[in-house]
Amino acid sequence: MKFKILKNIFWLLAERFVQVIATFIISGLISRQLGVAEYGDFQYILSVILIFSAAGLICSAEVLLPKVTLASKEELNDLILSSFILRLIAAFVAYFLMILYGNFYFENEKLFYLLCILGITILFREPFAVVLIYFQSITFSKPIALTSIALSTFKILILLIGFNEKIIDFKFLCVIWILEVLISSVIYSYLYFNEINKLEVVQKVKLKNILKLWKEGFMYWMPLVLMTFFWRIDRILVKNIVSEHDAGIYLAGMQLFDAVVSIALIISVSLAPSLIYQYSDEIKIKVNSFKLVFFMTMAGIICAFIGYFFSPYLVPRVFGAAFIEAVPIVQTALCLSLLVFVDAALTVNLIKRLGAYYAFKKWISIIFIAVPIEYFAVTLWGGQAAHLGIAAGYCFALIFGFYQLNKS
Repeated sequence: MKFKILKNIFWLLAERFVQVIATFIISGLISRQLGVAEYGDFQYILSVILIFSAAGLICSAEVLLPKVTLASKEELNDLILSSFILRLIAAFVAYFLMILYGNFYFENEKLFYLLCILGITILFREPFAVVLIYFQSITFSKPIALTSIALSTFKILILLIGFNEKIIDFKFLCVIWILEVLISSVIYSYLYFNEINKLEVVQKVKLKNILKLWKEGFMYWMPLVLMTFFWRIDRILVKNIVSEHDAGIYLAGMQLFDAVVSIALIISVSLAPSLIYQYSDEIKIKVNSFKLVFFMTMAGIICAFIGYFFSPYLVPRVFGAAFIEAVPIVQTALCLSLLVFVDAALTVNLIKRLGAYYAFKKWISIIFIAVPIEYFAVTLWGGQAAHLGIAAGYCFALIFGFYQLNKS
């Protein structure tokens, strides 16, 4: 069993590693072809889409994974399909609200149409992601990891062709992004129904179970929406306040920050089951939470240290010489990433011991603290000053997390 868990963690980390490398390559190809201003526009659109796509997480892994893990054959398919339907409905609502937002706040017609087209990915990404939860429940992430690696490779190859032919523009990128999500949806569906057919599970859905999942998932959904909003609101504010050139520089620099954040999350998710989730004894959970905090702190220091000193060489090689001004943005952001590592460890303890309500209190407080600081800082001092809001938000998160950890 331990070997199976270690093997599963290996595939999760392998997938994340490939995605981080792929992000660097893809960002480099696109930024070099589009230029600073248009690359900033593209990242801005992706940030808006990510915020609204959080609505599709209405039945999150925190709610669904324990249920699927313990479900009988008769209950299993009902749970998966019910959560799929729930997420699909939420995705359509999210897409409508996103279009409404774009209609009111997008003055650039070209960017509005880009939002409408790229936003279609919302309708496929989160609903079909319930298949990932199923494979997590059986500790078998290899098929999903291989799918993700193959799609990342496919994306890079297509972009390399487009780069060599000098045809990378917004239309070209829309085709690739939508094609990727369509292919992944088909593959995930095949993988799931192939597994279900082996179990000879009856295909059925009950309306009462959809409503039950909605009620149980709502409190976990709100923190996820707020967290996603916090992760991307700095990009929205910078894009709407500073010049197009400065916005493009800032959004490019924060791509590397996002890559490090994803590493922090995957490490905490990989260690949480063995250190925290399998225990019920409060003292054991508390001791192991401190161990996880220590480990994540060390990992954060290493990532921040390496990233800080290598960013002057990494940034121009990834994005091109035109983005050299992004180096100080990357360096500051990577120093802040240490806070993200520690917070990821404290969040595991918070969810395990106190649940969604406390996660909601944490993220709503962060929003009220960070957003005003980001707005006024960017207005007064420019794009990089948004880091003040990010730092304030995560500092509050650490204070809140350590307080709850030491409370009992």
